[in-house]
Amino acid sequence: MNTQQWLVINALPGMGALRIAQLVARQPQWPEGWLAALPSRAAKELRVWLEHPARSPLQKVVDDTLAWQKNTPNRHVLHRDHPAWPALLNEVADPPVVLWAQGDLDALEGPKLAIVGTRRPTGEGSHNAQTFARDLVRRGW
Repeated sequence: MNTQQWLVINALPGMGALRIAQLVARQPQWPEGWLAALPSRAAKELRVWLEHPARSPLQKVVDDTLAWQKNTPNRHVLHRDHPAWPALLNEVADPPVVLWAQGDLDALEGPKLAIVGTRRPTGEGSHNAQTFARDLVRRGW
């Protein structure tokens, strides 16, 4: 599947990363298999996008994301069919459907470490994450 298709899958109503991962594991054919396997509301939205993209609110998501990508150099939209997709994400029960990346994708090669936390950290939590990140970068991570 291509970037636009993954963006649409990611934007389908009533779906989340876990449900999409479960569906991906079944390896449905695009688009017929997806339409048959999706819940009715999501299937209806996908059908509208497939038949009349300009009438679909999903197309705005696609257009906005592609504009973001083209607006600045080194912006990327990654998905499981993209060559730079981190394969280990496929071993997670609910991997993201797409990743928005900015920068040199070669940085994804070699040793990797992620700092994951809340979107609303405490001041102490934010300080600790920044300190850990700075020290890890100094050590070559």
